[in-house]
Amino acid sequence: MKHNFCQYVKGATDDAGTESLRLYLPDDSGHINYNIVHSVSPARRCDTWRLSVVYLCDGQRARVRPLTRAGAEWEMALKIKERPDFIGGFAHGDERLDGIVLTLDGEQNNVEELCQAVSFDRLTLEVWSCGYDPSNTDVKTLSHYKKIIADSNGIRVEQRVEWLGDYELGRSYMAMFAPLKSETDSYYTASDSQQKPIGENAGISSYDSAGKLYLTGKNGIEFCLKVDKYLSDPERGHEFLISDNGGVPYNKMYFALCHNGEVKTGDVWETVTVYSIKKKS
Repeated sequence: MKHNFCQYVKGATDDAGTESLRLYLPDDSGHINYNIVHSVSPARRCDTWRLSVVYLCDGQRARVRPLTRAGAEWEMALKIKERPDFIGGFAHGDERLDGIVLTLDGEQNNVEELCQAVSFDRLTLEVWSCGYDPSNTDVKTLSHYKKIIADSNGIRVEQRVEWLGDYELGRSYMAMFAPLKSETDSYYTASDSQQKPIGENAGISSYDSAGKLYLTGKNGIEFCLKVDKYLSDPERGHEFLISDNGGVPYNKMYFALCHNGEVKTGDVWETVTVYSIKKKS
């Protein structure tokens, strides 16, 4: 029986990371290596732990190739109208860390003590942070909490955003996934299992009532992005997008938040997103 493993690594890594927690979840060919990195970039006003690049690994947990794009956000990209950028993570910045708690199989652990690979059944990393106004970086706009949960089924992210002011909003996201174009060329959904080509210049937008989107390709790797809890259209369901954002070498998957264009002070959003990567038989 294959086991899940985790290991703390100190030092430079993807996405301006100063340290990381490497997760190895078993796959038929070896392991899928998800990475939670501590991204620190003063220029972007970013200091937070976040999901980063995923690698395919062999049976000895050595990296074979990347499966997702570096620099892409997974958890949060929120847009206040008339601001130059989104709020959230490394790509967009304006998110600063308040604290983390790591729990391994029900026991609280110090991240830095996991310098050797340790097997686990269930790992959770809770992260508290604040988001700031991109046009006035002294102003806190939101409080952000997320719990990243890893087990043999993949990665689950539970999030909570509390707004600290009244704002008009643009299109925003709290469920994203960035598989490389080299790994993906077609997609399907839970409600429509017929595979459709993505095309060279991805620009797809539609709805799925179940909130479950799949991408796959010639290498047989399947990426699934699922929203178990989300802000969705009560009539049409969950709006999804697939985009390469003007030629970036990924087919980025999104579920858009149906937020009605504004928030008030004290409004709370809660979402649950599930990520999985597997080799199709």
